[in-house]
Amino acid sequence: MMKNNNIYIPYALIAVFSLLFLVIYFYTTSPFYAEPSSMDSAVFQLIGKEWLNGGLPYVTLWDLKGPIIYLVNALGYAIAGTRLGVFIIEWIVVTTTLAIMYRWLCSEFSVKISLILIVFPLLNICANDLGGNAVAEYILPLLAVSFVGIYSWISKVSEQTSVVQHRPIFAIVYGVVLSFSLLSRITNAIGVCAAVAVIGIYLMIKGEWKNLFKNLLYFLLGFFSILIPCVLYFRSHNAEYDMWYGTILYSIDYAKDANSVYHSLVELLKSIVHFVDVYVLLLVSFILLTIPKRRITGGMWLAVSGFTLVWLLSGWGFAHYGLIAIPYFCISILEMKHIYEYYRHKNVSKVLVIVFSAYVAIILLGAIHSYRLYLNLYQDNQELKEARAILAELPSDYKTSFVAYNCTPDLYLYNEITPYYPYFSLQDFEKRNSPSLSKRVYDTFVYGDVKWILVRDIETCTLKKELLRRYDIYIQHDKTLLTVLRSKK
Repeated sequence: MMKNNNIYIPYALIAVFSLLFLVIYFYTTSPFYAEPSSMDSAVFQLIGKEWLNGGLPYVTLWDLKGPIIYLVNALGYAIAGTRLGVFIIEWIVVTTTLAIMYRWLCSEFSVKISLILIVFPLLNICANDLGGNAVAEYILPLLAVSFVGIYSWISKVSEQTSVVQHRPIFAIVYGVVLSFSLLSRITNAIGVCAAVAVIGIYLMIKGEWKNLFKNLLYFLLGFFSILIPCVLYFRSHNAEYDMWYGTILYSIDYAKDANSVYHSLVELLKSIVHFVDVYVLLLVSFILLTIPKRRITGGMWLAVSGFTLVWLLSGWGFAHYGLIAIPYFCISILEMKHIYEYYRHKNVSKVLVIVFSAYVAIILLGAIHSYRLYLNLYQDNQELKEARAILAELPSDYKTSFVAYNCTPDLYLYNEITPYYPYFSLQDFEKRNSPSLSKRVYDTFVYGDVKWILVRDIETCTLKKELLRRYDIYIQHDKTLLTVLRSKK
């Protein structure tokens, strides 16, 4: 009986360590911080709260992400009535992900070693999630399960001379991953899609058409199991186009301006900190290609890491985008063990020790850097203080007809304000590369009837002339660049 109870101790430790780290690093939802600067997290929480209260994403309040992130936040507020509920969901998601990865590592390592190793992806999540409640973190359990299936299959391909069929049950998970990504951020599925392509090519080359079509059927089953209920929900509320516009169509315009920030050697070196799991798997892939029996495996991981890295370096390259590579850690560690066993008495084993040591150093430095940088930067929410000071000078009923322009969404979240317009935050940034959204914002603010508008830096506001024709300047603080406009009607 005692032995059976011991089985659960590692999972309890994972849950406890996750909680200890997340309450520190996931400050946008952690109960340890009063009113941190939340930015994207605040937007997700606002839309989730409004959805829970009878509103509708993209119609009542607009943003450029898929509906799943708002659903998660709505569920969080349904659980606890505050952002604590979102934090609880994050804790469950991270703990589940690490538990899956722990079981995966236990397939070839002892319990103690697996527990020690699992600390590193936890630190990596903390270092790069930028305060928590980011889109990528919620898909991590699905990605972990997917790569368990992919790793199991490709390992059998390398070990056996006969044709290895792919288990269709995992194809369901791949389909769910793609659908989940489509409804959150489509590129989150890039690694899984690369692997699925390799699997499909292998089955076609081997003539396993029956297994291929069975996997395709299961894949579509998983894909539509998420997509269809979502589409039907928004269609029933006459908002299907609004959902697709915010999720996909606007993102096409948004992506046109996604110039890489990694255009120099120094920037590329910095990217290693954020995307270290991708770089390590890429290196491991090349080493695997030197081992005759594992060249197919090397090709699989080369496709997965290569496509992921190209996407991360060619887009905006935000640190939290790299969270989708967290499961790559297990692949790299397990494959490094195989490489070590093959090159036991050669210099390659020394290279692996150096690579792992560098990985540990990068993860630790990244976690320390994030703690010092992000918490110091966002804990003192100066922009909220400035907005709150000027809002205190308005009549007590201003909240019934109020919206901010180019301001932080925190002022809504922490002052219990429901924005009057759907387009409620950082409007000039969001519409700069989208003619369609620009027209929507223009029509809303030029022809709408909100009474109060708080504008940050009205001199650079793209709608300055239009607003000043319909509104009087009620308060203007030159020092904080905040201006309150009151309707002339």
